[in-house]
Amino acid sequence: MKKWNEIKEMLKKQNNLILAVCGLLLMVVFIAFAERHGKESTCHKIEVEIANPELRFVSEDMIHSIITDQNFDSPVSRKLSQIELERLEEKLKENAFVRDAQVYTTLHGELRARVEQRQPLLRIWSKSGQGYYIDRNGMKMPLNPKYSARVLLATGHIEEGLGKDDSVRTELVQDLYRLALYLEDHAFYNALTGHVQVDANRELMIIPRVGRHEVLFGSFDDLDEKFGRLSIFYREALPKEGWDTYRMINVKYKDQIIANR
Repeated sequence: MKKWNEIKEMLKKQNNLILAVCGLLLMVVFIAFAERHGKESTCHKIEVEIANPELRFVSEDMIHSIITDQNFDSPVSRKLSQIELERLEEKLKENAFVRDAQVYTTLHGELRARVEQRQPLLRIWSKSGQGYYIDRNGMKMPLNPKYSARVLLATGHIEEGLGKDDSVRTELVQDLYRLALYLEDHAFYNALTGHVQVDANRELMIIPRVGRHEVLFGSFDDLDEKFGRLSIFYREALPKEGWDTYRMINVKYKDQIIANR
């Protein structure tokens, strides 16, 4: 009896294994059939997703127009197997405001595009009157006439313009970019600092978002120490004296805060 039970258990395991193998084979056949059928389908719909829609440099309609451009072999009504997905991705990435683009098709005849916009961190207005952004990766990007990002503004004696490529060329603009990164990591300082001016000696003047005063900051050195002193002044002195009491706050010199009415 015991031997018979062992035989039954062994046959049961074999049957389960056979069923599992058959199920796997059926799945492979189904996937292969669906993929082949999908490639023979035609594109009847285009779906666009903007990964970071809080930025409004590009819109779904704009991306749709780029994809369906008649000068670029529109994918609509074409077989999915004939659509050059990589070429479409490169076309989308040519837009100055697009950081990344992914284009793919579905088994239901849809072409989907997922676009990520470039994230500006700093806006620069050069001495010659040319404006541009520096994005999160430290690269230049043009302004957009339809949308203005709320980021740190830098003006004054900034010689570097937009140029032919998007790389930063001068130490000054690199320092401004590092300052913007620093402020992004410090929410309190970032909330206060809306505008910085650069003088002819490469020293900073901060124009806060609140109050009528300015902050003489000096060089780009010792950011932690200078902002630390400024933070103490904001938290302890200004609530008592009033935000409009002082005209100039000087943190340029080490271990000093000089406030002029």
